[in-house]
Amino acid sequence: AGVVRFDVRADGSAVVSIGFGAEFRGRGLSAPALQEATEEAFRWRALERIDAFIRPGNEASVRAFMRAGYRPAMARVMRGELG
Repeated sequence: AGVVRFDVRADGSAVVSIGFGAEFRGRGLSAPALQEATEEAFRWRALERIDAFIRPGNEASVRAFMRAGYRPAMARVMRGELG
């Protein structure tokens, strides 16, 4: 159905990404999957923080991450895109 992935960095942080197959999108699964996976990541890894980079204008992702307990920090440019 989908995957939540954490790329752990040497500084004690991780970058999270999430993806669902087309047939599973729009069903409200993202926020619960993110919340559960994030709790597990903090429980099993000694992480300082988890960052999410969301493309500007992707309001569905913003809502999912906010419902999962993530909070906006600041805008950054990554790989040539503001995020």
